[in-house]
Amino acid sequence: MKTIQDYNTVLRPDDNGTFVAYVPGIPGCHAWGETSEQAQSELVHAFEMIRDEYLESGKDLPQDVELVIANASESQRVGKGSSKTRVFKTRQKGSHARLQHIDGRATTIPIHGNAEIGGWLFKEILKQLDITEQEFNRLR
Repeated sequence: MKTIQDYNTVLRPDDNGTFVAYVPGIPGCHAWGETSEQAQSELVHAFEMIRDEYLESGKDLPQDVELVIANASESQRVGKGSSKTRVFKTRQKGSHARLQHIDGRATTIPIHGNAEIGGWLFKEILKQLDITEQEFNRLR
């Protein structure tokens, strides 16, 4: 059984003073925390939830990807979506939930009380589900 140590992970600060940790090789496997240590710890929980989801569906986790560090400007695309977009919560484990689009793609969202998701992570979630900020807010 794969563990998070089998994957490259990325840890970076977000624009609101929090930290984001994610596994580039697994779509939607990301977490955040007030500190870098908390983000890494939360990522383990998100990874385990996703791994359980793959096991229950009889699928293998994706292969890891090679990371290339480059200095590039951040994309401004936030997702086009439409009012007909259908996204629903499929599971929750601790402070993370899985949202799934009706076309099958899924992502992880952190749920830390009333804490706000940082801008970079929020944009990633919107892009992964191809929904607008308004559509995301309707999910709450």
